[in-house]
Amino acid sequence: MKAKTRNKSGGVLVLVLAVVVALGCLGSGLLGLGSSAGLEASYAVNDVNAFWAAEAGLERFKAIIRLNSVSLDAMTPNYLGANVLLGTNGNGKASYNVSSQDYPGYDNANPTLPKKYKIRSIGTSGGSQRAVTICAILPSFAGSHISNYEENSQYGGNIYFGTGDVIDGPVFVNDQLNISGTPRFLQRVYSSAANVYYTGGGSAAVFEGGLQLGINFVNAMAGRWFNGSNITTVANMATTGGLSLAGGTNKGNWNIIFTNINNVGNVMFAKVGSTNYQRRTLSSIPNGAIYVSSNAYVQGVVNSRTNITLAAQSAIYITGDLVYASATSPNPWSSNFDPNSVTDMLYLRASNSVQILVQDDVNIHANILVTSDSAKWAGFGSYTNYSRTLSSPAPKINFFGALAQYRRGAVGQGGGKGFSKNYKFDTRFGNTMGMFLPYQFSEWGGP
Repeated sequence: MKAKTRNKSGGVLVLVLAVVVALGCLGSGLLGLGSSAGLEASYAVNDVNAFWAAEAGLERFKAIIRLNSVSLDAMTPNYLGANVLLGTNGNGKASYNVSSQDYPGYDNANPTLPKKYKIRSIGTSGGSQRAVTICAILPSFAGSHISNYEENSQYGGNIYFGTGDVIDGPVFVNDQLNISGTPRFLQRVYSSAANVYYTGGGSAAVFEGGLQLGINFVNAMAGRWFNGSNITTVANMATTGGLSLAGGTNKGNWNIIFTNINNVGNVMFAKVGSTNYQRRTLSSIPNGAIYVSSNAYVQGVVNSRTNITLAAQSAIYITGDLVYASATSPNPWSSNFDPNSVTDMLYLRASNSVQILVQDDVNIHANILVTSDSAKWAGFGSYTNYSRTLSSPAPKINFFGALAQYRRGAVGQGGGKGFSKNYKFDTRFGNTMGMFLPYQFSEWGGP
């Protein structure tokens, strides 16, 4: 009996040991499974952190573009290239690295086209990396008509586009557009307002090139163009390698006539009230800067073969046709006109206004900027003629170039009074205006 009992006790021990071994194996398996699940959870967390870090880098980069409102290659520091923006998320456990490049196969050097870039943001967290890639489209912030304000109390309030006006170029307005009748906008129009004010039978049909409302100009107009630095820069340049006309009688007012004699570009200048003109060849003004300390009265034919900038501390008065020698035959409205054949370029910069003094059709080729509204008659206009019946039909302002004015001036009053507008954008100014509209971002996919 004792032996039998001992045999049973041994069997139970073996069974217990077998159970213990089985439980140990099960526990080890459970521990391994828990460890794998923990690692999987860690990987998932790192993946999420890496993705949101990539998104954070992209959003920061887009904010920088919007703040600067210039092309990426013009930004300082340079934001075009590899590893141009680095950073971490709030807790420092994930980082991002942003690179940008010209969109492959696209011609960013073409001034008639918007800028396009490929921007890639890579987020890293632990051993995980995630990437987000977008295409950034920056339409050029330059056009046939650009204004910060479309109303002017000196002219009785809102300034309108009216029947007979033809605007062949982009329009950017940091205000509400006012439409009377049936003007024609042949290219796209952008406005910061939520709607357009129509009167006299006007409708959205006038926007033949399209209309986009609610554009955020991020104070780019006031911050970059409409300040005194534009005039001051030209004044400084004119004293070293330019032509500075200042002081003396008539408060620094000068008559300026551009001439093209025997295919040589010249500028003739004399104090207002004097017939004693001096002459300089444009090639003898190395940096092309001409500064007038008060008012400039200008006309003529510009044969510059380079950039000429005429800046007036107060106002510029256009006293006759002001055209490019290389854009007269054919002219910009001829069917066989090629803007790439134009070799002349004139910038007009005035603090207070650019005013037209003639009463007939006038041809103006220039890039015009009026930086403030401190004068009684601000902006680009014709205060002596806007309310007068000059002829029937109304004479035209045949303007070829780019126009920007802080507060819009009036050139006509409707009903055949003053001038009608015939504006054509000089596409060469698409990039030289130095600003872009970084409002449109369209994602095309992942890494």
